[in-house]
Amino acid sequence: YHKVILLYAYIQRDSGKYLTEIKTLTDSIKIFVDKSPLLLSDLYSLLGEAYNIIGNAHEAVNNFLLSCQHDLKYNQFSKAIESYSNAIFASAGIQDFSVDEAQCLYSGYRDLLKYNFSSMPAVKYYHKKIRIGYLSADFRHHPVGYLLYPLISNYSQDKFQVYCYSVGSAQDDINSAFKEFSAEWRDVSNLDYIQLAEQIRSDEIDILVDCGGHTCNNRLAVFALRPAPVQISAIGWVGSTGLYDTDYILTDNYCAPFETNPFYTEKFLTIFGSHFCFSYLKGKYPKITESSFKRNGYITFGCFNNFAKITDKMLELWSIILNKVPNSKLILKHKLLGYEEGQQLAKARLLKAGISLA
Repeated sequence: YHKVILLYAYIQRDSGKYLTEIKTLTDSIKIFVDKSPLLLSDLYSLLGEAYNIIGNAHEAVNNFLLSCQHDLKYNQFSKAIESYSNAIFASAGIQDFSVDEAQCLYSGYRDLLKYNFSSMPAVKYYHKKIRIGYLSADFRHHPVGYLLYPLISNYSQDKFQVYCYSVGSAQDDINSAFKEFSAEWRDVSNLDYIQLAEQIRSDEIDILVDCGGHTCNNRLAVFALRPAPVQISAIGWVGSTGLYDTDYILTDNYCAPFETNPFYTEKFLTIFGSHFCFSYLKGKYPKITESSFKRNGYITFGCFNNFAKITDKMLELWSIILNKVPNSKLILKHKLLGYEEGQQLAKARLLKAGISLA
């Protein structure tokens, strides 16, 4: 019965019925709150995901934390780490999230890891070449993959030795290309946190770079074990990891115009100009075509990002811009907008922000 309920919720989500899914999950929690405690963890997790998809970050965070609590009751430690990390991910979409709220959330994450992990003994290596390890689930067709590719394929082989620790399962042509360029490739998708840390330590990595942060399938928690002398967060997550074991976060003067930020636990490793280096991996870059403005006679703005990341304040600012640019249009693209329930939800938010749907 457990699997039937979860399958039903997944079917509703795949059908784009996100609000219906939320009702199903909420009703199920009420029914099984005292009958099937193990089921509650999965229900709260799915509810957190559903709320995150529709842009209700507050409820997403609350439900992920509830999922974590139930995971811990039954010693499901790896699941608890994932649930708590999901909560931090979702918190990035909260419009007025305060410094105190953020630091409180980070503190809970550190306490969770400290309870089960102990740092490895400090080490310092004296290699002729600095060993850099990149940890990611996205050595594949993915935005992070496109941004990582220049780092992996263009490093100085006289000065550095590169290791790629892949925690993802995807196999595609980009994944194959990474394997060709990497000095050392490690498929660590089946290793637990302790085993992963031991692998990194045995490779004597000088600088470990996590490229996922709190995104899907991350292994950020391995930082709490201190497998490398220097640990950096980069590329795949621009927010704070919330860990004191993350020494630096790679950023630039646009993302981090000040030397410090109270929302971050890390020091900034700031590059002047963008720290993102996009590489087009499908052959030649597409030809630049004629501007749509010349064809249409009006400016078209567009956002193809996750609609959950678009806050009400952002929509209000977009409304001001659209009103100041005569006859301008806005195109939005996201899976939420491909279904009736998602469209109605988005339309209500757009109208509330003063954006015409004509």
